Amino acid sequence: MLKLYDPIPGKSANYRIRGILLGVRVDKSAGTSNARLAHKILLREIRRIEEAALCDPPKPKGKTFDAGVETYLRLGGKVRFIAQLFEYFKDIEMEKITQDMIDEAAWSLYPNALPATRNRQVYSPMSAVLKANGFNLPIRRPKGWRGNTRTFFFEPSEAERLIMKATEQEPEFGLFLTFLLYTGVRLNEGLSLTIRNLNLSDGRAFIETTKNGLPRTLHLPPPLVAAMANHPRGYDREGRVFRYNKGSRLYKRLAKAADASNVRIPDGVSFHAFRHTYGAYLRRYGNLDTSGLVASGAWLSHDAARRYEHADVTKAAKASDNFPFIRIRRVADENPIEYIKKTAG
Repeated sequence: MLKLYDPIPGKSANYRIRGILLGVRVDKSAGTSNARLAHKILLREIRRIEEAALCDPPKPKGKTFDAGVETYLRLGGKVRFIAQLFEYFKDIEMEKITQDMIDEAAWSLYPNALPATRNRQVYSPMSAVLKANGFNLPIRRPKGWRGNTRTFFFEPSEAERLIMKATEQEPEFGLFLTFLLYTGVRLNEGLSLTIRNLNLSDGRAFIETTKNGLPRTLHLPPPLVAAMANHPRGYDREGRVFRYNKGSRLYKRLAKAADASNVRIPDGVSFHAFRHTYGAYLRRYGNLDTSGLVASGAWLSHDAARRYEHADVTKAAKASDNFPFIRIRRVADENPIEYIKKTAG
């Protein structure tokens, strides 16, 4: 049965027609904000489907979304965020899925989410499922899906104060923060590190699965190796290097250390500030350009690594060192102290 749905404030001023009639799935805009006109358009859509059913022989049904999800998972696709999409698009033929339908799903499933969240939980998995089944729909991402590209990172003095306070409060936690700072791993990746995959004598560690689904070998610079050698619990054991689990208690530890060290971490950044700091330091002190950051293995694309370009003064900007010296006569000809006193008064 087809139904008329009210406009969604902030999304669309028009009514929408949705439902299934005689095996035909409909999800489209009525194209009007006038209730009476929208109802007429609904009736016209019902007549069109009924007439088509009387005149045309039934067409073989194409591959539905639920079958497409099975194919996607069989090919190694990620399960995360798929369940709600599976229920929403379940019996819709994949070839009939449109941009409008995906937009509608994003708003219906995550009405209060940020564009970046909708992109991650609807647009990206939808694109992956469709492509896995041979449908290359050019999906437009929601406006603002990249989020705020301004990247927070610690200045060296801030990082030092924060880690020192964390170590004073709990030595293993201070060591964990040091590991995050010098390797640039994400929180889950750092928590998953096992003793088996840590080799201090060679200065390396191995993360079996990163967020991108790929393994990564980490370089451990000398300061980190020295710190890791003094793990409070040692390494004569099995399992994970660090005893922490992701959760509110872990975030409270970081907040406590930040307060004690007078280091401000913006809302929504938390442990990811250490990854940003790693990227900023590779650029500022390691002299790596964007291609170099990608080559480090911490980022897969230039787009992802480009956010750290602001962390250092560019070579082009340093051309201002060659400007001609502009002499300021008043300061040069007068006693500077007397000049300051006179202008201040």
